[in-house]
Amino acid sequence: MALRLFNSIRLLALCFLVLATVTAQQISPEDRFLEARGKALDGYFDEAIIELSAISTEYPGTDIDAMCRFEKAIVLLQSPENAEQADVLYSEIITDFAGTPFEFYAEQQRLDLLLHRGQIPVSTFVDSLNLLIVRAGGTEVGTLSLPFASPVGMLAEQDQNRFLIAPLTKTLQSLSVQQNLRLREMRAYAY
Repeated sequence: MALRLFNSIRLLALCFLVLATVTAQQISPEDRFLEARGKALDGYFDEAIIELSAISTEYPGTDIDAMCRFEKAIVLLQSPENAEQADVLYSEIITDFAGTPFEFYAEQQRLDLLLHRGQIPVSTFVDSLNLLIVRAGGTEVGTLSLPFASPVGMLAEQDQNRFLIAPLTKTLQSLSVQQNLRLREMRAYAY
């Protein structure tokens, strides 16, 4: 009887030890981000936004903070009435992550959002995107010989979107990747 009680207490202590070990292990912010993203993909937008906001608050100014804000903006844009909140998030990223690839990507996303909401004409979009490309170290769009450049001016404003947005966005994304690689190299040399 005493041996049975002793084994029961030992088993209970082992259970507490396992529980304490599991509780002590924290989930990485990257894993939490992926979990929140999965919730968003499954349609649990409110839960995803709550988790992304929590991660962003816990790790301010970090890469994971910027990624959470981007993902939150994408989730918010699932409902057109939340476009203003997404615009605010992009503006915050531009301010909080100035000089990083996140700033350039946020500016590009914000320009896309403004264009799609009809808040800026295509000409302003192209000019702004061109400035962004030049700031990122790319070639000015006007100096490129693009196959779509000549007939575009003859199209109506809304039809120009199809011909201009995709190539310019790809150019900026390519530059953003290049800048990100340069940033990683700089960080590697710093250590």
